[in-house]
Amino acid sequence: MILGIGGKAGAGKTTFAKVAAEYGFVQASFAQALKQEVVDFLKRTGTTYTLSNLYGTPEEKDKALRIRLLDVFKGVGGLTPDRWLYEVFRSTTVRISGRHLLQLWGTEFRRENFGQEYWVRKLTDNLRKDLNYVIDDVRFSNESKIAAKTVLIVRPDFSITRDDHKSEDFAKSYSNFSYVIHNDGTLKEYITKCTEFVRNVNF
Repeated sequence: MILGIGGKAGAGKTTFAKVAAEYGFVQASFAQALKQEVVDFLKRTGTTYTLSNLYGTPEEKDKALRIRLLDVFKGVGGLTPDRWLYEVFRSTTVRISGRHLLQLWGTEFRRENFGQEYWVRKLTDNLRKDLNYVIDDVRFSNESKIAAKTVLIVRPDFSITRDDHKSEDFAKSYSNFSYVIHNDGTLKEYITKCTEFVRNVNF
């Protein structure tokens, strides 16, 4: 069974997933494959970066990267990341935060050019049917459909990043999720809510 978690950055999705893991769920995410693709791209282009640019805190992900695009004008063939980024920024040198790069790569590059099921296939191809999973980054309707239950984590009056990218829209509507958990107290209180939910949820 799959439990899907959605919510804005900093809402508490990862904390929920860690609690679920204590009760036998295996943590998984659509972003695992996404981040690996971006890491491979940054290495290939010789970009100076640290893993915190992609895996760190929201503040670390907001730090700018300077990417020099390669092979933009060479050869023919299908769409490459370098050519796509050049079309977006009209420059062979791109300054972009890790967060923005992940958003654009995941949605505008992969979903819109290679199909909306691109990341779903990447994830589900590696899941075992005999295990329960918690996916902590549900951001689109088609991603939510692979889960038996979905949970929206809401942290009122808390925002650490802009949420105007289309990948943030799905989590703005309570009706898109099976359940809603409000992270509106202390960390201990929130963990208690997560624990009670995981222990009592019925698939």
